[in-house]
Amino acid sequence: MLISENQYNNIRQYWLDSSKLFMEKDSHILSNCDLNINCQSYYPTFLKSESGSYYVYDHPLLLNLEGKKIFQLQEGYGLETILSNQYLCLKRHEEEFDLKAFSLFEHSKKISESEYLPFDKPIISSGYFIFKHNNHEHLLSSYSIATQKFVWQQNLNEILGSSEVSIYANLLHVIGDKLFLFAYDPNWENYATLCLDINTGELIKRIEMGAYLYKHNDSIFTVNGQFINQLDPENFEINSIDLSSQLKDKNLIIDGEHSFFYGDKLYFAAKSGEGTIRSVLGVLDLNNHQLLETKELLINPEQPATNDNRYQIEEIKANDKLVAVNTAGGTLHVFEIER
Repeated sequence: MLISENQYNNIRQYWLDSSKLFMEKDSHILSNCDLNINCQSYYPTFLKSESGSYYVYDHPLLLNLEGKKIFQLQEGYGLETILSNQYLCLKRHEEEFDLKAFSLFEHSKKISESEYLPFDKPIISSGYFIFKHNNHEHLLSSYSIATQKFVWQQNLNEILGSSEVSIYANLLHVIGDKLFLFAYDPNWENYATLCLDINTGELIKRIEMGAYLYKHNDSIFTVNGQFINQLDPENFEINSIDLSSQLKDKNLIIDGEHSFFYGDKLYFAAKSGEGTIRSVLGVLDLNNHQLLETKELLINPEQPATNDNRYQIEEIKANDKLVAVNTAGGTLHVFEIER
């Protein structure tokens, strides 16, 4: 059950760890545990490593949670920043396309610097920097941070047998030594979820499912309309979960790009039929596939549920204690989870 809703206004970004809520408002990092960091940049953000550590990125500084400087960034770098449990990678402004990588274990020592990496929406995994090219969206590359050399490059046009292929929503997911992505051409005549070998870039499997991919509990999920598909990365079998009967009773359609998996729950945004906006928060038990709760977010709960009176859900996050839903205009709705 979701109880005790609180609202926060003008929230641009927010993050949750296992129990805490962090928010960014007017260049301040705030939290529900009295944290308040006054940042210098207009758009500070949190960086979360794979080991669970949080940092505040405040161009041109990297800060810890107490707001103390970890190190000073070189001017012009850091406009796109990505963190793993080993590396902090900083991209220079878009015209330069070069990259600096720092070790988090050696007092932020610079360990590599590229000459030309035209990347967009990258990930770091197993020491590889994997990215889609800015000017050639059909090209996917892997770059070794340690050797400062390209490891492989894959042409998605050749895999799909089409032209102008791109990666949907720029999402890349790694499970073990497998890289998953959804690729499509502009006319949606050729599309598929692709599994590549992360070490070589070779195609392992083409899977007929998609399009917006989620990684959760070492599985790949898609959420669409009234169905959820779960892909086993070992044998590539797909388990399709039909929610149509449960959602039909409530006249709901799930918006596949606005969902969040946490623990044994799926939190999703839905709309009540065609012509409406995604204003309903739903909770699904992933173990028994039962719809646990739906809650419509209305500006004035005393008035009818029309589009003018609905909050449009933009992002959902959850932890052990809270579900936080940001809506258009920056109103953050935070619900406690009753255990």
